[in-house]
Amino acid sequence: MKIKNRHKFIKNLIAPCLMCSMKNKFGLVLEKSKLKPPFLILANHTTDYDAFFVAGAFKCPIYFVMSDHVSSIPVAGKLVKFFVRPLPITKSSLDAGVVREIISVVNQGGAVGIFPEGNKSFAGDMSYIKPTIAKLAKKLNIPVVLFHIEGGYFSQPRWSKTKRKAKIHAYVNEVISPKELEQLSIDEVYNRIVDGIRINAYEVQEKEALHFYGKKIAEGIETMLYACPECGAIGTIRSKDDRFWCSACGDSCTYLDNGHIVGGKFDRLDEWDRWQKNHILDLNLNKRQNDEVILHDPNWIVLEKINKYKNKKLGTYETFLFTDRLLIANKKSRIEIPIPNIVGIGIEGTCGLQISCSDNRVFRLKNVAPVSALKYANFIWTIQNKTIRF
Repeated sequence: MKIKNRHKFIKNLIAPCLMCSMKNKFGLVLEKSKLKPPFLILANHTTDYDAFFVAGAFKCPIYFVMSDHVSSIPVAGKLVKFFVRPLPITKSSLDAGVVREIISVVNQGGAVGIFPEGNKSFAGDMSYIKPTIAKLAKKLNIPVVLFHIEGGYFSQPRWSKTKRKAKIHAYVNEVISPKELEQLSIDEVYNRIVDGIRINAYEVQEKEALHFYGKKIAEGIETMLYACPECGAIGTIRSKDDRFWCSACGDSCTYLDNGHIVGGKFDRLDEWDRWQKNHILDLNLNKRQNDEVILHDPNWIVLEKINKYKNKKLGTYETFLFTDRLLIANKKSRIEIPIPNIVGIGIEGTCGLQISCSDNRVFRLKNVAPVSALKYANFIWTIQNKTIRF
């Protein structure tokens, strides 16, 4: 990849107006950094606008590693590529091609930005970070900037259909120098990165006690909360306005503008999320019969990835998850993916699922209804005896 002069020109041209808009929209408090490239920025990830918050803190252009589902959008993807030249990546992996592009940017004196979680937070706590990020940091041997974005989660919860008025604080938390990187082991670098970018929205909220005002603030919460703690049912949560309930047992809760819950067993979403992950383990999925449907949802628009900039639409399908396979089927065709052949899972937006297969095929599934893609990821990882990452 070659750094273009237009990238710096475009940044200098639009950054002042863009940051003004971000301040008005999000109440953004941005701490500027005087650090000069090359450097690697690692930040927590909570909103669709995080790249703008990070980029606004530095004078130089930042080349972000970005999901290729963005670059593959027909018109917008081409515009993004021309103006800011992101480094496209399949959500579920940091492949060798992207690493080569990162090294190329660094060798040209550029700055690279990565959100190591790979996904925006669903519950307000940090998602799993792959240890490979520490290996990359040591390999590059340039300053590693650990960046914090506070307040983003409650202003735009990943599961929500609406945005709320907010106060966001974005700043450099710490910088790991090349000298420190040389002295630290890979495990020590990894722990330093995790500790340096970790933000739990509820822990911050305990100190700030902010209110995030908006309309229909509970709608869409069923894309994140897929298990009922009252009756144990899966996929039965429904939402309207500031309320959500289980359609199986009727248990009802209210979501408050401070991010807390009243009326249920939990008053925080991160606590509920920890419970539902453990609930999956309690279901003993590996003891189920192979012909027993564990999850089923209709109306998925299915695409197959052609390359990082193009997809092929296959049609509308239903999904059926069994203990030994994921079946994607309609009346005309069926795609059967053995569970061991699923080598990567990504979540796109709230209701989008990306499945990477061992034969290098990648499928993208998008549902127009508020269906939880998160439950599919967490159930599949559990069946595979892997760490739940989101």
